[in-house]
Amino acid sequence: MPHPALARGFAGSIVALMLAHAVSVGAAPAPPPAPSAPANCRGSTPLIWITQTTAAGDVTSQNALPACTTPGAPNATITLDPTQRQQPIIGFGAALTGSSAWLLQARLDARGRRDVLRRLFAPPPLGIGLSLMRLPIGSTDLSRGRYSLAPDPPPAGQPPTLDLSPMQDNTLPVLKDIVAINPDLRIIASPWSAPAWMKTNHSLIGGRLQPEQAQHFAEYLVQYLKQMQALDIPIYGITLQNEPNVKTASYPGMLMGADQGAYIIGRFLGPMVAREHLEVDIFALDDNWLWLRHVTQMLDDRTAARYIKGVAWHCYGGHAAVQDVIHRQYPSMVQVLTECSDGDWWPNNHETIAGFVQEVFITPLRHWDSGVILWGLALDPQRGPHNGGCSVCTPVVTVDGATKSATFTRDYYALAHFSEFVPPGSHRIASNDAGDGLTNVAFAGPGGRALTVVIANRNTDSRLVKVVAPGQATLVELPAKSVATVVFGGPQKHAEILQGAQPVGGPR
Repeated sequence: MPHPALARGFAGSIVALMLAHAVSVGAAPAPPPAPSAPANCRGSTPLIWITQTTAAGDVTSQNALPACTTPGAPNATITLDPTQRQQPIIGFGAALTGSSAWLLQARLDARGRRDVLRRLFAPPPLGIGLSLMRLPIGSTDLSRGRYSLAPDPPPAGQPPTLDLSPMQDNTLPVLKDIVAINPDLRIIASPWSAPAWMKTNHSLIGGRLQPEQAQHFAEYLVQYLKQMQALDIPIYGITLQNEPNVKTASYPGMLMGADQGAYIIGRFLGPMVAREHLEVDIFALDDNWLWLRHVTQMLDDRTAARYIKGVAWHCYGGHAAVQDVIHRQYPSMVQVLTECSDGDWWPNNHETIAGFVQEVFITPLRHWDSGVILWGLALDPQRGPHNGGCSVCTPVVTVDGATKSATFTRDYYALAHFSEFVPPGSHRIASNDAGDGLTNVAFAGPGGRALTVVIANRNTDSRLVKVVAPGQATLVELPAKSVATVVFGGPQKHAEILQGAQPVGGPR
């Protein structure tokens, strides 16, 4: 994993990274010499490597333990079956909120911003290859103010006039920098509220969309898509409303029932997107796993269902197993976890990175998610700026404007376990549930080349796990509450690991 703390390594061996869940970019000790494989292990594949993250703060490297080594009987065996290919993977990433864009653009110098964005969005070995992003349409709770992109009603009979000026200083420059680093980035855009003049309470906070404004609201979204397209910003998907079942009291929000959402998509948004030849997928819901009935109501509307390509879920209520229902009834639907935030609000704060990876990545992916998007990409040390909403959510990167430096949190390392090794175009494959406090999810890379499995150990002591792929096997020792990514075969993309560096923006 090309984390900023790694030293130059090896070709075709295993990297074991032991990183704290909030680690600043800094120098790491040199890896120890690779041990020699026992003589009876001839024929074991050299193209297996492991990236490992624990709750401790150590960074180490070691060679693989070939499956013929006998340090003790394994506690469990995980077998990968690439013949059982399941859902495609579209990517992993986080949301570029107004606060995130401002911190990256206005609180880091040019070199610091370049380094942070490269380490997030560049492919390995320069970065961790984030390929999926959520982009708010207008303001959210993680914004420096409240605004819409169409603040004034149009003349009678005219569509709304879009005003991108709130995005000009920070969001658009950062977006252009990111797209320059990763031109294949996929963005899912979501509004937190319609413009206030379209709503029953004439406010960005709370209220509902006036029924007679359905067409104007769809026109507003289509104009947004067209203008972003003109700016070469790749909008892959769009949702009608962030958390349409949540009545907000302190930040932008809007209630929208399934019937109204289906009406807007079937009557206006879907036909407009098709008529304008916009290659944008429409996603239903954009809310918690609690709202399965909301989704099925929308998909049972035949007019709306013609235009709905996927379902967007959040992690704050219910369980990912509801996605199995959608997969059984609507197998062509792409399902994505479009928002899940780490933070002090979560019981036991997900315990450690092992708990976070299991609950936010492994479990949803085993229940048919094609991608995972975390909440705020960047926040300051006080978990802001924000205007209402969550004040204890943690970001992927903490940006300190006073020192013009950035710290990569455990969310960064959790993402890297997936984004760096499971690129878009991969597929989930079958793997058994090993039990004993161990969870896993497995993938085949594009073209079926490299096989990858991510394993979380939530036990308070270590576990020795045998991982078996067709014609290959290895032993993995997972320390207490740790995560490991095991890769079989494929290109030796880790022949060059980024050398440890000083905090971004600091001296070289």
